[in-house]
Amino acid sequence: MRDPATGLLASGRRVAGQAVECGWCKQAIVVQRTGRMPKWCSQVCRQRAWEHTRAAQSGQAAVRVVDRYVAAVPNNGEGWIAQLGTLAEQITSNPGPIGDQDLDQLAAALEVAQAAVVGRSQWRGRRN
Repeated sequence: MRDPATGLLASGRRVAGQAVECGWCKQAIVVQRTGRMPKWCSQVCRQRAWEHTRAAQSGQAAVRVVDRYVAAVPNNGEGWIAQLGTLAEQITSNPGPIGDQDLDQLAAALEVAQAAVVGRSQWRGRRN
């Protein structure tokens, strides 16, 4: 009779060809006739289990979540209006994310954008 947890015979002996589960991914591992009883199906699973154990022992999570802000470029006028409002808030906040050393280049870029708006042939200062 076999033990359902280990897959071994009740006598504790193993038979070549029987299978046990990997301790990490639960994949079946074929047991060899001699040698140690395998715990892991591969070196990768062994490493992942070790990392998980070390993280748990140190009180950290095994998985670390990193939040990052991603700058999205607006694809319509309303989006750009909102972005320009945010830009104005960041310029006026002190201390803020925009430093004095950035203001000259920022002013030049805004002048280029304003010239592009004024130079657009369909627009002559009209509002909808």
